[in-house]
Amino acid sequence: MKSILSLLLVLIIVLILYVFYSFRFPYLNGLIYQKIGLDHDAFAMFTQACDTNNSLGCMQLGVIYANGHVVEKDINKAKKFLEIAITSGTSTAFTHLGMIYEQNMVTSQDLNKAFQLYQTGCNEGDGQGCLKLGDLYRYGKGTEKNVSAAKSFYHDACMLKVQEGCLNVTKLKNEDIYRSRINF
Repeated sequence: MKSILSLLLVLIIVLILYVFYSFRFPYLNGLIYQKIGLDHDAFAMFTQACDTNNSLGCMQLGVIYANGHVVEKDINKAKKFLEIAITSGTSTAFTHLGMIYEQNMVTSQDLNKAFQLYQTGCNEGDGQGCLKLGDLYRYGKGTEKNVSAAKSFYHDACMLKVQEGCLNVTKLKNEDIYRSRINF
């Protein structure tokens, strides 16, 4: 009985501390709300985070505006928030902004701009940036087709724990093996 009361007391204290301090962590709360499907609450938390100079909150707002899931799609607002996040040093924001340029969400598709943004994101340690750069090289979008460079960037993505990068490296190696067998 004593152990149950002690456990309840600890849980109550944790709950009180969470409620008291949670307002200090709007970005993390936004992620939690997003995970459990409370998208409008997540948007509010990301807005609060961005308003308090949290670059990750600004990045999430940029993604939300680019996708138009919770709010009406607004590419200008998406770019604005992603650029704030970039200025504050959030490497993944480079990749998200690059996707806007690659996917023709602006007035015209700008693969050169997308390439530069992916490259910067990759150089800053964003695995998704490396993955997207590998895709551009693999398919010759905005650059000459270069499977060797694609493999290298996919490998970088894999090392940065992006599973799709690992899968693409394996696919390209298997294609090389297949081609070498056909040539005999």
